[in-house]
Amino acid sequence: MAAELAASERLNYLSKKQRAVSSRHSRQIIHPSNGNTFKPEQFVTIDIPGMQAATYLDFQNSYLKIQIKNNTDKTAFIASGYDLIEQIELLADGNTLSSINNYNVLVDQYMASEVGKQWKNNIGHQTVAYANNVYGTGRPKLPTFTADDTSEVVDALSNKFTEGNNDPEAQSIANGSSLTLCLPLVLTPLFSVNKYIPLVGRSTLTLRITFAKGARAFCYGAESSDAPTDAELIEYSPIEFIASQVRLSAEANQLVMANTRGVFELVCSDYRNSQGHIDHKKTNNVAFTTGFSFSSFDRVSFSFYPHATLNSVNLPSIRNRAKAGLKEFALAINGEEFPKKRIDVSSTNTAEVVSELALAHRSLADFNHQSQLPLAQYKLDTAAATAPSTVGCFLAMLDLEAMQPHLGDSLYSGMTTTGATVQLVMAFDSNSSASQGDMTCHMFANFTSALVLDMNGSAAWQMSL
Repeated sequence: MAAELAASERLNYLSKKQRAVSSRHSRQIIHPSNGNTFKPEQFVTIDIPGMQAATYLDFQNSYLKIQIKNNTDKTAFIASGYDLIEQIELLADGNTLSSINNYNVLVDQYMASEVGKQWKNNIGHQTVAYANNVYGTGRPKLPTFTADDTSEVVDALSNKFTEGNNDPEAQSIANGSSLTLCLPLVLTPLFSVNKYIPLVGRSTLTLRITFAKGARAFCYGAESSDAPTDAELIEYSPIEFIASQVRLSAEANQLVMANTRGVFELVCSDYRNSQGHIDHKKTNNVAFTTGFSFSSFDRVSFSFYPHATLNSVNLPSIRNRAKAGLKEFALAINGEEFPKKRIDVSSTNTAEVVSELALAHRSLADFNHQSQLPLAQYKLDTAAATAPSTVGCFLAMLDLEAMQPHLGDSLYSGMTTTGATVQLVMAFDSNSSASQGDMTCHMFANFTSALVLDMNGSAAWQMSL
């Protein structure tokens, strides 16, 4: 019988790291294929070429680099670099694999419910220009005082901390100057994959990014007179995609091909947008047909955006989310509601809707979870966005996964809605002050899809929903 060694781990010579495969990392700079200078409402095309032997893309460690040039006659303020992007699409050989419309709205919902102040006020502020103060309404105006204004000074200092104005301000871009931002493309299917993206197939992966109109992307100050006379003079140039790539040795790549048998299947998390219009003066009950049809529908999120603040040059249309007098909601699939009893919402019951949101994010009992949904702003029925205290932050979610989480080799566990009629059903308070304004409801479906590259067949990327 072999003697057992009960001693220091430093004497256990059988415990050792295995030799790593030979690989080489490179930082590739990919320029747009459709031009050099872009403006709001135009689109940029980034082509990531295939046919690269033994080469893989690390999308989670890649980012979009944008230099914003302000050629207008006024100072522009930017509250988040993600506000610039209206739509982001993933294509292969001309075929659309993914398309996320209102990407800026989706990322803002994610930032509110999943990201805390620590990142927003530090790295996030420097890389993507995230402004955590007053939800990005622009640079707050400081009050002026006289020597006798003691009470006014005390009120101002109190507001500084209660409204969050001590957080970093929206970054300013003076007329004639520029600002460079670096945006990891979060929430896109390639970013959600915890694996390298093989570039060995014949397909060219294309990112097509459509920019939002200037009034949505920038906030120019607290007064409309601060807006530039010609927003089209904003330019984006240069734009670069900084791609982190890994190239394996021939021996290591042969092992990968043998293990996969030449078939790469990437399970992705993707999003789809749908919109609805609410006229509170005509109805207190709505059923929005979403068009969401997936084999694994994981969760749905939604919020309401007052028409009065949409596309305004001096109001935060992207992050101004109202509760709109919502009383209850559920998701109906072929007429059957989920959950059976609708989720209740009121000014005295925000706990239930926030608990469902936390369930959808797997954070109900995660006491280290970071988010920012202050109660006063969460309850606002009519978010006017004319002051920090009137910028709304309401957001609701429903989790549709039967088994969670589905990690590793487990089966997809979202709800199947392929060929079904999917509706978001809601009831509103007829006595709410929200009846004075129309709202746009942005709904986002989070679903599981599969990207497949079969090197034994077409050697081209295909998407399976």
